[in-house]
Amino acid sequence: MPKAVSYLLLTIVLLAAFLRFGDLAGPSLWDDEMHTIDFAGRPVETMLAQSAQKDSNPLGFYLLLHAWLPFGRSEVHYRALPALFGTLAVLAIYWLAAALFNRPTALLAALLAAVQPLSVYCSREARAHTAALLALTLATLFLVRLLQDGRLRFCFGYLVSLAAALHLHYY
Repeated sequence: MPKAVSYLLLTIVLLAAFLRFGDLAGPSLWDDEMHTIDFAGRPVETMLAQSAQKDSNPLGFYLLLHAWLPFGRSEVHYRALPALFGTLAVLAIYWLAAALFNRPTALLAALLAAVQPLSVYCSREARAHTAALLALTLATLFLVRLLQDGRLRFCFGYLVSLAAALHLHYY
C-alpha cells in the first residue's frame, strides 16, 4: 500500500476513533444499556440459564462485555468496547471496499463509514450493534476473498466471522 494511502487511512481511522470515543460519558446510560450491563455482570452460568428464558439477544456480546467488566466500572468503560468495535468496523469496511473495487473507493467508503451519524451513535452505546457490524463486514470480506481466489483460510475466516455475527445479533 502506498504511503499516501496509508496516511489517509490512518487519518480516517483516527477520525472514526475520535468521533466514537469522544464524550462517551455524555448522556447517562439508558434502559437497554443498563439491562446489557446488568446481564453481563451476572455469573456465566446464570447468563446461560436465563438467556434462553428471558432475553431476545444472543449471548455473544454479553460474554464479551462480561470479560471486559473486571477492568473498569464506568459509563466510559462500558461504552469503550462498542466504540472500539465501531472503529475497527471502519477499517474492515476499507478492506472490503478495496477487495471489491479499488483503494480510492475504499478510502471514500471508510470515510463515509467513519462519519455516518447512525454508526457513530451506535458505537457510543453499550450494545452489540457495532460488534455485529464488524463481524458481518469481516464475514462479507472473507466471502468475497474466498470467491476471488478460493483459499481455505478465507473459508475459515468466513465461517468464524459468520458464527461470531450469529452469536452477537439475530438481525
